[in-house]
Amino acid sequence: MPTSLRKQGVEGRNGPTIKQRVVRASDFSILGIVGQFERKYDKAFLVGDPDEQKVIFGNNVDPNFYGPDVMNKGFWNNLAGADADAYIKSHVGFDGSSIDAVVANKTLTDQEGLASVLLLTNDLIIAYDAHDADAELAGAWVFHAAQEISDYSLSSAVLATTLDEAITRLNDLKAKYNLHDADGTTHGVASSHQEATDDATDMATAIALCNSLKAVTNAHAADAAQHTTAPDAVNYPIATSDAASSAVATLKIEAGYKAGSSIGALEYGISGNRTGYKILNGVRFTTQLAAAVIASATEATVDSVVGMIVGDIVVFNATGGTGAIIPKKITEIDEANNIVKWSGVFHGSVTGQTNDTVNIPGFKIETYRKSLKGIVAEVEGDLGDKWCTMESEVQQYYVELIHENNRYIKVSDQSSASTLIDTFPDEVSTMTLLASGADGTSPTTAAHWSRDLTKLNSLPVRFIENPETTDVSIQKAGEIYCANRSDTPIWLATLAENRDKDQLKVIGSGYQRSDDVFQVNMAEWIGVDDDFNTAPNAPDRIIPNVGHVAGAWIRSIATLGVHYIPAVESIVLVGINSLSNSALGENLSEEDRTELAEYGVNLIQFIDGSGFRIRSFFTPSTDTAVLFGNGILMRNFIKVSAQDSLQSSENTPNSFNRIREDREAIRNFYYSLWFRGSTGSVPVGETFGQQENVAGTVTQPEDHFLVKADPINNPQASINLGERTISSWFTYPGPAGSIRINVGILLR
Repeated sequence: MPTSLRKQGVEGRNGPTIKQRVVRASDFSILGIVGQFERKYDKAFLVGDPDEQKVIFGNNVDPNFYGPDVMNKGFWNNLAGADADAYIKSHVGFDGSSIDAVVANKTLTDQEGLASVLLLTNDLIIAYDAHDADAELAGAWVFHAAQEISDYSLSSAVLATTLDEAITRLNDLKAKYNLHDADGTTHGVASSHQEATDDATDMATAIALCNSLKAVTNAHAADAAQHTTAPDAVNYPIATSDAASSAVATLKIEAGYKAGSSIGALEYGISGNRTGYKILNGVRFTTQLAAAVIASATEATVDSVVGMIVGDIVVFNATGGTGAIIPKKITEIDEANNIVKWSGVFHGSVTGQTNDTVNIPGFKIETYRKSLKGIVAEVEGDLGDKWCTMESEVQQYYVELIHENNRYIKVSDQSSASTLIDTFPDEVSTMTLLASGADGTSPTTAAHWSRDLTKLNSLPVRFIENPETTDVSIQKAGEIYCANRSDTPIWLATLAENRDKDQLKVIGSGYQRSDDVFQVNMAEWIGVDDDFNTAPNAPDRIIPNVGHVAGAWIRSIATLGVHYIPAVESIVLVGINSLSNSALGENLSEEDRTELAEYGVNLIQFIDGSGFRIRSFFTPSTDTAVLFGNGILMRNFIKVSAQDSLQSSENTPNSFNRIREDREAIRNFYYSLWFRGSTGSVPVGETFGQQENVAGTVTQPEDHFLVKADPINNPQASINLGERTISSWFTYPGPAGSIRINVGILLR
């Protein structure tokens, strides 16, 4: 047996990829905000720009709400081109234990009783059409005394197959019948049996009108004083049972944003009461019978099945025998032969005739919004043009799927127990607003805001703010929430407006602690253009500064690096007309500013030749290690980046090599920050505050960060329990907030 050899010669081939563990920087351009907005949801939405924010959260409608201005005039403005996102959580009324806000809604009833309306309407049409034809004759009248003086024929004698068609036919029949009854030439007595019932507009009024027309026309036909030749006992009396309805719920419409999908949510509050709808019934597809259908048939051949789907309700306008409107549910379609099939026989006695109309009914839902000025406009026009069905098997047209991404309403099938076409919602041809929406408890305590904060859980927000209150207990609860999260986002506190130095010192001291405080305090509210007063000489609207601060900090991170604070000359605040600081004074001395900084209170000031700028960026902590905002930010940045990047290490074998791989991945991340910084263009060593030694040499990476994963912090007992620990420490550059220049005289 010959020896099996690999191909001789020199050959190159692609080998498998060896993947090294790498820590990559996480996204630190994400704000979280809880606040008051026009549209309110029990969910935080990720928003990428002001236009998207407006669609989801509405307009700036209430001067007591600061959320819209803080975002639009503060946050988005101050990014100044930097990419960023925000998770916005609009406040929902919460009493401290449960939501007490209410979603605006309307429950729509079905068309149960439609079959009886169609049956009676069509019998009225057939009877009147034949009766009036006698009055149109020039002579030899069977019932009437003479030819009518005008034509009172129906606009259409085609049998109705939908509620909309029935309403149209009934209103026309009422008008033409009244003219016919009032004609004193063709009748011995004029206007003996006038129909006074209101025109039909919906199911209820259609039932009332067709039942009244039955009684009135029966009386008219039997009146010998009117019909001097002979009463009409041929076409009348109409013995069909009165139309009746015991309609049940079929659709529920609720205010919401894409609430029919997993990414959306219901909308709570009074804003939903300005969302409206119309329900327009009609025919989605129409064709004709291509061949007669016997009463016992279970299938029919039609001219086209192109618009039919298995599960659709198909309605036959059958004219054979006494005629009838016959709805069936399609169970099978033979496309090659244009055959539709259903369960059960066609009808007990009625047959279908060639060219009889065959319809697939449908309905449309139009969505509307009403402004505070009362202006109504259609929204989601593309969805309003789409046909819907209540049959869930017909997914292409199923109403819940059609409107699952509607940005203003959620549509829910109420599983009506009515049969076939009766499950369709009743016509609502006039724009109707949702109702019962309520804002619930006004938030005045930390408990009222607590649910809003929990909706940020697990979301990658790096900074969080609540501009709606200066209540210290609420602001402290926000910082505690941040501290209890593993990623410890930074709370941007909203301080009381226009306070003097001593008042600010008291406020600042209330937040100070000797441990880590994941918070930055910025005094002075900001004057911006007032959307609620557009007069040329209108004063500025005064709003909290937290949106400006968040936008400026993210811009600083993006352009300068994570090691910077946004209190530098290149980070000028945008969108500020003035500062509300009359109590503090504009000409604050550097000593005053230093004194406030000692209490963890930072300032915004106008600098000639530069603009409005943040002047310092201290935290309320008295611990030097975490005295500055960039220190706690850098720690978060390194921690979160390592945590996000090493998710793939979870549940890998807890071996020496695996531990070392994770350690080296984190160490290499530190080195990348050392050489390039978080922007990729930071001078070597600046991110960690490289210094000069006494000997004249510069400090090296190992002087500024340490990564440890060894038997000391990973003892065998811990490894056996599946525990792996990688510890690291780093230095950060304290901002040069106090620069002293000494100039002396040198004597020789």
